[in-house]
Amino acid sequence: MHRPSSAVILYFIFFMCGFAESSDEDLQMVVIWGAPSGVDVWEPCSETWKQCLQKCLDEEDCVLIAKITTNFYIFRQGKEFHVVQKTKESGEKVAFKKTNNMCKVSMPKPLFGNDTVTEIYQSETVAYKYEITEWDINGMAQWTFDFQYFVQCDDESFVSIRGANVVCITVRAFPDPYCKNRTAGEQLCKEGNGSGITGPYSYDEGYKMTEYIDKKLQAEPISQKFDYFDFWTDGICSQPDGHNITDGTLDETTGYKWSQTNNFKE
Repeated sequence: MHRPSSAVILYFIFFMCGFAESSDEDLQMVVIWGAPSGVDVWEPCSETWKQCLQKCLDEEDCVLIAKITTNFYIFRQGKEFHVVQKTKESGEKVAFKKTNNMCKVSMPKPLFGNDTVTEIYQSETVAYKYEITEWDINGMAQWTFDFQYFVQCDDESFVSIRGANVVCITVRAFPDPYCKNRTAGEQLCKEGNGSGITGPYSYDEGYKMTEYIDKKLQAEPISQKFDYFDFWTDGICSQPDGHNITDGTLDETTGYKWSQTNNFKE
């Protein structure tokens, strides 16, 4: 599991625009004459230019592909780098991902009339944000790719954005015997490089957690029959109306909005 310094891993305890089509219709590839600069990590793409375009669109951590001499290369999420403008005669070109709604045919590529654009993406297990800024250096354009964050969770987790924090949340179940106390839950959440127990940051995130509880039950069926299931979340009540939250990425108890309707507790 990739764990960048900007990410926090948390555990929730339960018992030229449009040259290639992406599975995400909001993403396109913009092609310009240019070459990467200040990059020391890349990988070759042994396929055709068109196939490399599609490969970059399909792989979530790919940012840019480049043709340098007769070879093609893939550049992925990471540290800041630049693209330097080249002439058509050089034959060197790059293609990078861009949100489709930012592409305006009447405006000049690649930023379509903007000096800076922000690219934000989130899927089930991946989230990233970076800025592309255009500069004029001695009459030639240069574009800077400045990465704000890139988080890739493992297959058992889902990614969630909590204000300034981006986290991976995993649902974990107690092994048999299933009924254990809070202290055991906190310890389970710290295993495997976990940061500790958490709770819902928002009501929507809480619903997402319940989806993963259902997935966990299907993946790891319980051998005993129970009338209901309980789960541990972060927060300890203190009298008379206070509470103690240990997870600093939670917005206090904003996501803990429980209501009682027709004798059914939500």
